[in-house]
Amino acid sequence: MDSADQMTLSGAGLNAGALERLLQSDEPDWLKERRRSAWQAFERLPAPNWRYLDAGRFPLGEVVPFVEGDTAAALALAPEEIRAISEGARSAAGLVVQADNTVQVAHLRDDLREQGVILTDMATAVRQHGDLVRRYLFAHGPQPEEHRFLALHAALWTGGFFLYVPKNVEVEEPVYFLQALTRPGAAVLPHNLVVVDQGGSATVYEEQVSEPLGRQPFSGVYTEMHLEANAELQYFLVDRWAHDVTEVSRRHAFVGRDARFSGVTAFFGGGLLHADVCADLIGEGGTSEFLTLILTNQQQHLDIINYNRHVAPHTTGEMNTRQVLRDQSRTTYQGLIIIEQSAPHSQDYLQENALILDDGARADAIPSLEILNDEVAATHGATVGKVDETVLFYLMSRGLSRRTAELLLVEGFFAPLLERVPGDDTRERLMGLVSAKVAG
Repeated sequence: MDSADQMTLSGAGLNAGALERLLQSDEPDWLKERRRSAWQAFERLPAPNWRYLDAGRFPLGEVVPFVEGDTAAALALAPEEIRAISEGARSAAGLVVQADNTVQVAHLRDDLREQGVILTDMATAVRQHGDLVRRYLFAHGPQPEEHRFLALHAALWTGGFFLYVPKNVEVEEPVYFLQALTRPGAAVLPHNLVVVDQGGSATVYEEQVSEPLGRQPFSGVYTEMHLEANAELQYFLVDRWAHDVTEVSRRHAFVGRDARFSGVTAFFGGGLLHADVCADLIGEGGTSEFLTLILTNQQQHLDIINYNRHVAPHTTGEMNTRQVLRDQSRTTYQGLIIIEQSAPHSQDYLQENALILDDGARADAIPSLEILNDEVAATHGATVGKVDETVLFYLMSRGLSRRTAELLLVEGFFAPLLERVPGDDTRERLMGLVSAKVAG
């Protein structure tokens, strides 16, 4: 057994001992008190009663927190554009790399720093920008005392990045966050906090990568995004975990008055995953749009909850999801439109489509509405269907292999959604990942 494996096997468990290690750090007292309160909630709360996934399947007692990672190994797994940014060969607003529990801020453009943009790791942020972090951390949405896994995250989170965009500052190039797992059995719970102040704008790319590690790692990431009045944020997530990774995660946007949030999420990896991807429209005139791609194979089991919650009037939302499954994989996608009584004249649209390539795969598409105001417009639809063997036969009769024919159908199935993804490079990369997974 090498030293990395030995390190991973010692100190296992997301437990009270892990909390005590954090409480002995130099964090401010207000954060330590929040951690204690969240841990107390975690201990008393029951496991969530997810309808399609047993919460007890996640190895919380076996994984190891606070494992130091290998930044060079993380960058070796990164896509070409992130490696080029780290080497100075490509321009970007900023880059943060997290390898297991090791966080390195590799880049922030000087001109943005001079305009007041802040990009740093969360440990530095709570020390140097404590008032700002304290103002936004868990400021809206579900509180740790309401959800067992959220309480666990609030008690034990480490790592992650903090991005603050001041009023009326436009960050034209993207900020990239790479999260990589490099050690067997590691547990990572980064908290990412993005704040775009009034009239500001930014683009954030979040990518998760790993190779098979043997012992199941666990990811408990929470990316929290706050858009003040008239702010704009484009958010991209690409999940490329290996199939031995388990994850319980949340990405949550809070959209202020006349602000605009656009999220593109692509779930390709992970063996066992429960993900909440949500937006709360808390300011009048706010807009939220989600485009979601899901592609699974082998034994993957993905449980995804996606919702827009309208709290303020005259808000607009859309959720559009396409998923493709093969082998014995399983997905559950629960799309939900919530319109509160306080949100008249709001509108939202939800569309879910699933394509099944093999008999052993299973997809559950569950569109739902919770409407508490009559002066709104909300519509939804869902389709789940198997690949048309007649069309496959036709393509194969023209000399194509079955895999090539399936790839053509999958590309055509994803095309209407991908055509709406901002940026030619991003669209091409996502289709390249789709092609590689179908062909492989």
